[in-house]
Amino acid sequence: MDQEVFVSYSSKNRETADMVCAALEAAGMHCWIAHRNIRPAADWAESIIEAIDSSQLMVLILSEGANASDQVKREVARAVSQGVAILPLRIEDVRPSKSLDYYLSTAQWMDAWKQPVEEQLELLVAAVKPMLKRTAADVSERAEEEAARKVEKDAARRAKEAEEESARQAKEEAARQAREQAALKAKEEAARKAQAKRKAQEEREAAKACLAAEKQKAADARQAAKAQRAAEKQQALARAKQSKSAKQAQANAGAQQVASQAQKGKGLKVAMIAAVLVLAGVGIGIWKFLPQSQTFSVRADGLDVTEYFDLLFSSIDGARTGIER
Repeated sequence: MDQEVFVSYSSKNRETADMVCAALEAAGMHCWIAHRNIRPAADWAESIIEAIDSSQLMVLILSEGANASDQVKREVARAVSQGVAILPLRIEDVRPSKSLDYYLSTAQWMDAWKQPVEEQLELLVAAVKPMLKRTAADVSERAEEEAARKVEKDAARRAKEAEEESARQAKEEAARQAREQAALKAKEEAARKAQAKRKAQEEREAAKACLAAEKQKAADARQAAKAQRAAEKQQALARAKQSKSAKQAQANAGAQQVASQAQKGKGLKVAMIAAVLVLAGVGIGIWKFLPQSQTFSVRADGLDVTEYFDLLFSSIDGARTGIER
């Protein structure tokens, strides 16, 4: 069962805390006090936290010892953070320390230092009861608010989860599309590289073929030039041989002609001598019958020896005929 009242005190005021707890419980209210309710071997701090969080009201025994107690300060701070109402019961004529005053500045105090505490317990019970009712209402209201906040929080959580799920799905879809796009791009890049490689290979093969063709063309040109030079050389040799043969034939013909003319010349020589002798006799005879004004001459320009003598003899015959007439 949750306790209604958490009693916060300094260890120096333990007796007063016990009297307060006894008076409240005698009036039917359930109290939680550390030295009584913390079980042996239990974690002290954890037990304090759980007790404060489950209480409706904190009764603070305010004294010089409480001002100096760090534990009291932590308990008050926890109660404020959890929305637990605080009723300071001042048992000494002291002001709250600055750290406590920070949390108690709006709290309604109850003074019990002017008279003995025992005489103030009834007033304390009378003050706590309505506070518990208000606190119960506040607790109910807080419970409703907490439930509403929980519903709202759950709705917000579900909405957030749905949003996160939607975002996750969108992210996964975007990642999938990015992967597909990357795969497509990689495929296109691979195809482009393959095409470029094929094109480069084709260009290399074309260049190689062109170079081979050029080399073959150059080789063919060299072979043709060599063949042409050989043919020209053969033709030149044939012409030279032909020229040599012609010159040899011409030389042979000339030699034969010279030999023939020499042979003819030998016969003519005898004939010329005889002709000269005849002409000498005939000429003398003719000369006697020719008028003194006439001359006899035979031109042999451009004639060979045979033609010359033929002309000479025909001239003599003509002269003889004229004389006879």
